[in-house]
Amino acid sequence: MVTPAADGSGSPAGRRVLMHLPEGGGGAEFVAVDTARLVELPDAVDTPTAAALPLAGMVALRLVRSAPSLAGRRVLITGATGGVGQFVVQLAAARGAQVTVLARPEDDAEHLTRLGAVVVRDAVDVPDPVDVLFESVGGATAEQAITRLGRNGLVLWFGQAGGKPITLDFFELLDGRSSLTVRHFVYSDLPDADDARDLAELVRITATGVLTAEIGLLEPWSATAAALEAVRSGRLPGKVVLTIDKDDNHV
Repeated sequence: MVTPAADGSGSPAGRRVLMHLPEGGGGAEFVAVDTARLVELPDAVDTPTAAALPLAGMVALRLVRSAPSLAGRRVLITGATGGVGQFVVQLAAARGAQVTVLARPEDDAEHLTRLGAVVVRDAVDVPDPVDVLFESVGGATAEQAITRLGRNGLVLWFGQAGGKPITLDFFELLDGRSSLTVRHFVYSDLPDADDARDLAELVRITATGVLTAEIGLLEPWSATAAALEAVRSGRLPGKVVLTIDKDDNHV
């Protein structure tokens, strides 16, 4: 916080705060905001970690809330090395789910296992029919993952990182003799969406060690171009965090 609100609301100057800007503007050095949307950061959460929490953390938190009670249920996750996916793995495991990740050959299995998942490289190796599929890849990966759903399974479809659409055949699914539900998930289109509340929850569980924000790259603002290339490559695990210092305030 640089300049506190004139009405006395919110945090005083000098406090570290966090917020989500759904309208854009997160790349600015300074921004005027509604103090009701701010969350103060405790000492247990450093600034780079806090910067990695929104937007991915909010999407993940709302995804796991949108599934039925996950305790004891079998969950399959695609795209688990992405920013949202890594949070989903941890949050689902923390809620007592049996988490399996459908990973690419190049994905770090040990890393995903540390987050709380069983890792398979092919959908046929998923040990049991699953109750919930968190899907964000699309194409053949999604089509194969859907075949691992059990009776009355739920697909929470929140992305298409692979760039290819999902094609489903009604009669092929009918061979499984079970129904399924596909939900197109938009994180902001929820009746109880509250950014400040959800960010406060993410900060709290990060401070207590339940959630870890995986930072794949921490660089100064002047390295933005290289950081974006690393993201485009698809081989960077975790989040990219760019820092702005007084001597590094331009690209």
